[in-house]
Amino acid sequence: MPESVPAPPRPESEEVDMSSLCWNVNIPQKRWTREHPPYLANMSEKDKARDIIWKNQLERFQRLPSDLRRYLKYIYDLRTQYGSVLSFIQYERLHWHDTIPSGEPPFANSSDYKILCNDWPYALEPSVVHLVVWVKFELKSDKTTDNLTPGARQQIEDFVSRVFCGEGGISREQVIWFKNGQTLKSVHALEHIHILLYQAPMEMVERLTEGDKPMSTVRAEEEEEEEEQEERKGSLKHSQGERNL
Repeated sequence: MPESVPAPPRPESEEVDMSSLCWNVNIPQKRWTREHPPYLANMSEKDKARDIIWKNQLERFQRLPSDLRRYLKYIYDLRTQYGSVLSFIQYERLHWHDTIPSGEPPFANSSDYKILCNDWPYALEPSVVHLVVWVKFELKSDKTTDNLTPGARQQIEDFVSRVFCGEGGISREQVIWFKNGQTLKSVHALEHIHILLYQAPMEMVERLTEGDKPMSTVRAEEEEEEEEQEERKGSLKHSQGERNL
């Protein structure tokens, strides 16, 4: 469907979790609506993300309340088990024994960076895939403004165009990248860039991430399996109880 055409209205009989709709996130429940507000009807997820980044309002990227609760528990458990989020990401997610760069120019050596899924992506529609590029080298920024220097910005832009928009990739219009400032970073000691891909083929995503899965997906699958096990145990106890009657 063209981006300029709003999605067709949902049948009234269709049950909708209105808290999960992107335009209802982080606003009072009394203002929730089943459909896009008129002023958002012709705005795609790509447009909304680009608007946030252009206006440098990165704090507007939020997680769904249900995901935020699980995210906070996940971070708490990581710190308890590994001592810090950094240790988990470096050793368990990136499998880096050290973070010493090769000494080559940024993005020239593939051992200096790794592309993974964002473990707890923001509240965006499924058409947008959220990746993170973790790097061992410094991405230089202005000490006064905390903004990337023109040189660092160009290095990232060249990398994005080559890796995401080269052979087997998507158009540059389908890619948005940004780097959080110090106040918004969840992991301070490792440099990383956020990548948003709009309507990217999953084969491309799997190739770039080497089949990586977000930890939020892994955790949800584990929780589902635990619930199924509990249900099976409950059914087994109930059956045994009936046989003993």
